[in-house]
Amino acid sequence: TPSEHKTLAKYHDDRADDLWVKAKEQKQLLEHYEEKSYLYGKRAQDLQAHTSALIRNYERAATANIKEAAAHRRIASELEKNNSSAARPQKVNVIY
Repeated sequence: TPSEHKTLAKYHDDRADDLWVKAKEQKQLLEHYEEKSYLYGKRAQDLQAHTSALIRNYERAATANIKEAAAHRRIASELEKNNSSAARPQKVNVIY
Protein backbone atom coordinates (compact mmCIF):
# COMPACT_ATOMS: atom_id res chain seq x y z
CA THR A 1 0.00 0.00 0.00
CA PRO A 2 1.12 3.60 -0.39
CA SER A 3 1.31 4.07 3.38
CA GLU A 4 3.61 1.06 3.74
CA HIS A 5 5.96 2.45 1.10
CA LYS A 6 5.92 5.85 2.80
CA THR A 7 6.83 4.15 6.07
CA LEU A 8 9.68 2.31 4.38
CA ALA A 9 10.87 5.56 2.78
CA LYS A 10 10.95 7.23 6.20
CA TYR A 11 12.84 4.28 7.65
CA HIS A 12 15.49 4.55 4.93
CA ASP A 13 15.71 8.33 5.33
CA ASP A 14 16.21 7.95 9.08
CA ARG A 15 18.81 5.23 8.53
CA ALA A 16 20.65 7.46 6.05
CA ASP A 17 20.66 10.31 8.57
CA ASP A 18 22.14 7.99 11.22
CA LEU A 19 24.82 6.83 8.81
CA TRP A 20 25.77 10.42 7.87
CA VAL A 21 26.17 11.17 11.59
CA LYS A 22 28.43 8.14 12.01
CA ALA A 23 30.48 9.18 8.98
CA LYS A 24 30.89 12.68 10.42
CA GLU A 25 32.04 11.22 13.75
CA GLN A 26 34.59 9.06 11.95
CA LYS A 27 35.83 12.07 9.98
CA GLN A 28 36.47 13.88 13.24
CA LEU A 29 38.30 10.83 14.57
CA LEU A 30 40.36 10.60 11.38
CA GLU A 31 41.29 14.25 11.73
CA HIS A 32 42.45 13.51 15.27
CA TYR A 33 44.51 10.51 14.11
CA GLU A 34 46.13 12.65 11.42
CA GLU A 35 46.90 15.57 13.73
CA LYS A 36 48.09 13.45 16.65
CA SER A 37 49.60 10.48 14.84
CA TYR A 38 52.64 10.69 17.10
CA LEU A 39 50.45 9.48 19.97
CA TYR A 40 49.72 6.18 18.21
CA GLY A 41 53.17 5.25 16.95
CA LYS A 42 53.23 2.39 14.45
CA ARG A 43 49.46 1.95 14.70
CA ALA A 44 48.71 5.47 13.42
CA GLN A 45 48.59 4.52 9.74
CA ASP A 46 46.47 1.45 10.45
CA LEU A 47 44.01 3.54 12.46
CA GLN A 48 43.85 6.15 9.72
CA ALA A 49 43.29 3.53 7.01
CA HIS A 50 40.64 1.74 9.06
CA THR A 51 38.82 4.97 9.85
CA SER A 52 38.92 6.06 6.19
CA ALA A 53 37.40 2.73 5.20
CA LEU A 54 34.63 3.16 7.78
CA ILE A 55 33.87 6.63 6.42
CA ARG A 56 33.58 5.27 2.87
CA ASN A 57 31.34 2.41 4.01
CA TYR A 58 29.04 4.69 6.02
CA GLU A 59 28.76 7.15 3.12
CA ARG A 60 28.01 4.38 0.61
CA ALA A 61 25.38 2.88 2.89
CA ALA A 62 23.80 6.30 3.47
CA THR A 63 23.65 6.95 -0.27
CA ALA A 64 22.09 3.52 -0.85
CA ASN A 65 19.46 4.23 1.79
CA ILE A 66 18.66 7.58 0.18
CA LYS A 67 18.14 5.83 -3.17
CA GLU A 68 15.99 3.17 -1.53
CA ALA A 69 13.85 5.85 0.15
CA ALA A 70 13.38 7.63 -3.17
CA ALA A 71 12.29 4.37 -4.81
CA HIS A 72 9.70 3.74 -2.10
CA ARG A 73 8.37 7.30 -2.39
CA ARG A 74 8.07 6.84 -6.15
CA ILE A 75 6.20 3.55 -5.71
CA ALA A 76 3.87 5.13 -3.14
CA SER A 77 3.16 7.99 -5.52
CA GLU A 78 2.41 5.62 -8.38
CA LEU A 79 0.12 3.51 -6.20
CA GLU A 80 -1.74 6.62 -5.05
CA LYS A 81 -2.08 7.78 -8.64
CA ASN A 82 -3.36 4.38 -9.72
CA ASN A 83 -5.80 4.21 -6.80
CA SER A 84 -7.19 7.67 -7.52
CA SER A 85 -7.67 6.93 -11.21
CA ALA A 86 -9.32 3.59 -10.39
CA ALA A 87 -11.74 5.33 -8.01
CA ARG A 88 -12.94 7.74 -10.70
CA PRO A 89 -15.96 6.58 -12.64
CA GLN A 90 -15.04 5.62 -16.18
CA LYS A 91 -17.09 6.92 -19.07
CA VAL A 92 -18.29 4.00 -21.10
CA ASN A 93 -19.53 4.48 -24.65
CA VAL A 94 -22.11 1.92 -25.60
CA ILE A 95 -22.92 1.53 -29.28
CA TYR A 96 -26.12 -0.20 -30.28
